[in-house]
Amino acid sequence: MKNKTEETLRQLVNLPLWSIGRAGGLVWFAFGVERREVPNCKGKKKIVSEYSLHVQCPWRIRNRNKIIVGYGDRFYASGDDPYREFPEDEPDRIGNNQFDQRASEFIKEYEQKPIIVTSVKADALGGIYLKLTKGYFLDVFPSSSLSTEYWRIFKPDSKEDHFVMTCDGIVIE
Repeated sequence: MKNKTEETLRQLVNLPLWSIGRAGGLVWFAFGVERREVPNCKGKKKIVSEYSLHVQCPWRIRNRNKIIVGYGDRFYASGDDPYREFPEDEPDRIGNNQFDQRASEFIKEYEQKPIIVTSVKADALGGIYLKLTKGYFLDVFPSSSLSTEYWRIFKPDSKEDHFVMTCDGIVIE
């Protein structure tokens, strides 16, 4: 499993990370030089990357000394006081939490000279570790024993299979 995962993730080596976003608890990382405009599910246009990594388990972007943005940040309010209460109606509304704020700041900081994937590693439990330029790392570390999807990598708007990591191992969809 480890070798097959590393072989699949090697497609990301030398590609820039140019976008990070989320839909609820799913976080996506967009990689690649090529960007295409495609219709979304509502018929409007959206920009997609060469590769997309969708993550539904704990993850973080870090350097050697600090977590820059991570999984738990969406549970804290945006702004200077992350410990203030969320509005009761929508506790992790898009744009209203530390994840959205920090991910946006990180991508914007490197917009002109993007962060590049330099190497990839995997472990036997579905964890993946992407070494990035400028001393950064993207770590994905599954933490559930339940039958669930941890992450997947695929080419958006393509008929090619998705490589999906679950607690039961690799699934090709």
